[in-house]
Amino acid sequence: MFPATDGVLYVTVRMRGSGAAGNGRVPKRVGKIRTRFPVVPVVRKFGWRILPVLAIIDGNPGLRRAVSEVWPRAAVQRCCVHKLRNLERKSPKHALAEIRDDFHRIAYAASAEAARSAYVRFERVWAKRCPGVVASLREGGDELLTFFTFPKAQWKTLRTTNTIERLHKEFRRRVKTQGSLPSEDAAVVLLFSLVASGQIRLRRIDGWQKIATVLRQQTPRAA
Repeated sequence: MFPATDGVLYVTVRMRGSGAAGNGRVPKRVGKIRTRFPVVPVVRKFGWRILPVLAIIDGNPGLRRAVSEVWPRAAVQRCCVHKLRNLERKSPKHALAEIRDDFHRIAYAASAEAARSAYVRFERVWAKRCPGVVASLREGGDELLTFFTFPKAQWKTLRTTNTIERLHKEFRRRVKTQGSLPSEDAAVVLLFSLVASGQIRLRRIDGWQKIATVLRQQTPRAA
């Protein structure tokens, strides 16, 4: 019913008639939207205007195109965990551990500069030995490093889509017991009820105290 893809939006959410209408007021709500199904119809239905600063996504090309079309000014972070899995699938067994370590030097670098140096080194070391691995890395490109432009306290959360994995697992479990859902609205109602009842608890991102500051600095680019 829904595409098998992951995405997290780091956003400003404005209710219709608030600052989104152009009066310049501070957004009514600031937070994080986690979703497994199309966001735009839900946002429109409930009268929200959603202005992502950052979209954290997996490698699904359809999701990437959708983000570009709907929110062309939002920054994009490709999930480092998904990318590592892609690299591992293309790696020969004898080189798997070394490739994994070299990728970790990129994703867990102490700075953006160090990450770019590790990226260049990865290309140099593996280009001839494992061209498919390097091609996969390049497919992610600079979007693997976007999180470095955000506060360091948030890096752990922003480099992956792990934030929504718990929600996905619980939601899939509930859908499985029901066999199928009759409509998109039914899926939204089920998700809301699970969150509202506390059966699904959404973990605050690391460095959440910095969210308001980041949004004040970067929201204009996503408007």
